[in-house]
Amino acid sequence: MDSAFNTVGFEMTNSPSSCTTIKPPAATSASPQGISDRGAIVGSTYVRWKAANFNFLFANSKYGVISLPNAPGAQVFGINPQGTAVVGTYDALSGLTGFIYQNRVLQSLSFPGSITTEVYGMNALGQVVGYFLDSSLQTHGFLWTPW
Repeated sequence: MDSAFNTVGFEMTNSPSSCTTIKPPAATSASPQGISDRGAIVGSTYVRWKAANFNFLFANSKYGVISLPNAPGAQVFGINPQGTAVVGTYDALSGLTGFIYQNRVLQSLSFPGSITTEVYGMNALGQVVGYFLDSSLQTHGFLWTPW
């Protein structure tokens, strides 16, 4: 996230007159990325005084930090409909690698032969979508099914 911009997200419900700003406390910027069926919102935020990016969960009018073990520089891009798993990308030694984080388990997803894999969404069946960059720097979309 670019720290030069002071961006915030918002949630509109039922009518344009009902608008909630999505920006965790102390955050300089916030980028909501995904929403579950129950309204849990995930995304990333930048906190200037810490000079750091964080992933957040906004549910029931409360914010929480999403910490992903063994996933340096992780960015959360989506949440499954049930609100039990998040997806995104992190900086692995081999390049950007996609992930699914569910039940406190981080599962890396790296398309074979790719130099970058990013995961953006996950449906109720556990299928994920994203894109990968091959060694010729060509971009390809993918659908991964866990069985």
